[in-house]
Amino acid sequence: MSDPLSITASVIAVLELAATTTRYLREIKHGAADRLQLRDELRSTTYLLEMLRDRIDDAEDAAVTLGMGKSILTESLVGLDGLLVLVQSVLQDIISRLCPQSKFGQRSLSLTWPFTKKEITEKLACLERLKSSLSLVLQNDLMYGVLKIFNI
Repeated sequence: MSDPLSITASVIAVLELAATTTRYLREIKHGAADRLQLRDELRSTTYLLEMLRDRIDDAEDAAVTLGMGKSILTESLVGLDGLLVLVQSVLQDIISRLCPQSKFGQRSLSLTWPFTKKEITEKLACLERLKSSLSLVLQNDLMYGVLKIFNI
């Protein structure tokens, strides 16, 4: 996952997971406050991921046009413990809880909210930490670009 194209593909995959999670949240009838809070957190995460996708596309275009090397953004997201892998893991965990595989689980889903207060608090905190990390990566990439422009 070291080239911009594969990172863009990973960002798109995570965006699709976020959309799926949001869709499942809309189908649940209980847990109103927690559900809305989780949905809002997912939407703000999606916004950051879309910014990230745009920035990667811009970096790829600049690298081709200006002959620049890899951006710090690309390097920050590489590896098994990269931010995208962590976001994907959290979203898959949420989806697995929102969409049980058994028929009994699917019927009971509309009756009960699948998360305890502690679990939802942990998920929200985890998403917030990941969003903060994504924001820092975006800020560092911007600073790196500015320094490169001024040859500092």
